[in-house]
Amino acid sequence: MSFDQLLFALAAGFGALLMIAALSGQPDELDQEQALYCEMGTTHKATGGEYGWPDYKGAYQEYCK
Repeated sequence: MSFDQLLFALAAGFGALLMIAALSGQPDELDQEQALYCEMGTTHKATGGEYGWPDYKGAYQEYCK
């Protein structure tokens, strides 16, 4: 294996490790949606319905414990 091939293999491996590390620390889309739903539902309750979202899914008690 030449030096160029070794350098390329190391760089590709390092890049793959960085990508895996970056993706594993992010919450998935469902977690983000549920967090937003809870935040908007809490805002709706706290402001007497002036701001935020009503419990349109009927799942506020389940999602937002």
